[in-house]
Amino acid sequence: MERFDSFLGVVTGINHSGVYITSKNGGSTYSYGGNIPIGSKVLCTVLGEAGEKLYPRVSIDSVINYRML
Repeated sequence: MERFDSFLGVVTGINHSGVYITSKNGGSTYSYGGNIPIGSKVLCTVLGEAGEKLYPRVSIDSVINYRML
């Protein structure tokens, strides 16, 4: 994924500072903030490339399907 690419993904994990998102092509990314439940579909934009041992950073532009707990 290149910087400023947009993609549809699914929230696959959460922690105290953000959420993990998996894209349709299987790539894993990370976004700070956003108290979004696991399983929610989100529209994201890539903000930065992945560093060593790090996930690419993305921003969540929109929540398409908010999964209720």
